[in-house]
Amino acid sequence: MRVTEGADLRTLERNELLTRTFTPSVPVRVDYELTSLGQSLLEPIRHLKDWAESHRADVDAALTTNPANPTPRATGGSRTGAAPR
Repeated sequence: MRVTEGADLRTLERNELLTRTFTPSVPVRVDYELTSLGQSLLEPIRHLKDWAESHRADVDAALTTNPANPTPRATGGSRTGAAPR
């Protein structure tokens, strides 16, 4: 796991969106589970996903044609001129 993923998971745990269960074994096992508060986000996230999928062409077109966009994107979701990772 990358450091940022661990920090993100700890933030979600602090915000009581998930629980973390540590099992001392070899190898160490850590399980995460959504709390009821975290589960309450599933439906809004599904709606956001549905919106994003149904408006993808519009968003891609706006990102490609908007002169104010500093990083225009090619269709298909890849960035052109993006910094290498």
